Amino acid sequence: MQATKRDELCLVVPMDACNLADLRWRSWSYLAAAEVASGMIEDILIALHEAVANALTHSGSNTPVAVRMKATRRAVVIEVADQGRGIDPGVAIPPGRRVCRPKVAGDSS
Repeated sequence: MQATKRDELCLVVPMDACNLADLRWRSWSYLAAAEVASGMIEDILIALHEAVANALTHSGSNTPVAVRMKATRRAVVIEVADQGRGIDPGVAIPPGRRVCRPKVAGDSS
């Protein structure tokens, strides 16, 4: 697993589910250093794990998955890229549209 840049986390995950534990640890360390609320980190890691596991499952054998994360106290942006065949544009969520409602630290809903 490779990492680059200091202000963001950039990793390439080889096609091996065992690397998910290392990805989780590195991501947790990065998010904590970025002072993301501790109550939010677990939710972010669950979403990241699902996205990467899905990419590893559907991208084909021996195909790495790239993860890029940029975090501040108020926002986290995660990109997961693979070499899979993709999703039919007719059913895909348009770029820029949120998949879920953002959660704010201290929000009980």
